[in-house]
Amino acid sequence: ISGLDIPEMKFFKQIIVFISIWLILPTMMVALNIPYKNLFIIVTPIIFSIYNLIQGLNQEDSELSKKSFVISLLFVLIAIKIEYHFYNWLIHMILIFLGVYIFKPFKNLLVEKLNFLGTILICINLLLLITSNNWILNQLNHEKKPWSTNLEWTDFHATPEENSKLDAIISTGVKYKINKVFNYPNTVISAYMIPNESWNKEISDDNAKKELLNHEKGHFNIVEAHIRFIQDSLDKTWGKSSDKIEKVIYYYLEQKRNAQDKYDSITEHGSILLKQREWDTLIEKWLE
Repeated sequence: ISGLDIPEMKFFKQIIVFISIWLILPTMMVALNIPYKNLFIIVTPIIFSIYNLIQGLNQEDSELSKKSFVISLLFVLIAIKIEYHFYNWLIHMILIFLGVYIFKPFKNLLVEKLNFLGTILICINLLLLITSNNWILNQLNHEKKPWSTNLEWTDFHATPEENSKLDAIISTGVKYKINKVFNYPNTVISAYMIPNESWNKEISDDNAKKELLNHEKGHFNIVEAHIRFIQDSLDKTWGKSSDKIEKVIYYYLEQKRNAQDKYDSITEHGSILLKQREWDTLIEKWLE
């Protein structure tokens, strides 16, 4: 774009920093083994927000001051987006429409001057809108492996319990966040395993080892199946309070625990192959 003045160039630099932090920060934090990393992910954009707000207040140019204020607002939205509880697609839409309202349209199909306030408000909220909430949740819990069909023995990192009668243990769980404003979608929820708490003993028989892995996959799939049961039920609870949403989640989590116990009991931890095949078929139906 030609004809940019110095304040607009400064504003572009702010935008570059904003986008860089949003795209790079969560990924970078995964590789850093530092305490309170999740808090750092949330606090960093807030620090930049305060910085830009102060910078805007110190600007003599009123337009640049407004733009700096918007950038500070957008940095706050990163932190709120990460927490999810108060930032959903309705908020996105409101801010995008606000950007459209204050956006100065093209004149004679040529860009004479863009209203960066409106433009950036639109673009950044679109960026935040297409960023998956589940992706953010998984980034914040990177030491846990999200559910997938590609579970392998290499995902079991813990030292085997030699005194245990079992040949393998998979540690699984559920993580979720409830949206407390407008609440649709009302919950971000996913299944995971914890590699550092999952282990397997050395087994020389390849077929036995394959069957054992299949059994442990079944445990993981049972968790995912009940996540889907929860989501199906929550899709019908639009407008419900967070307490009622919690009750739905707790109900299915209890059903999950019962199913896990029943699965181990009936198959005798996967040693009865006929019963294991029956459960394999049942779990596949749950996942359809």
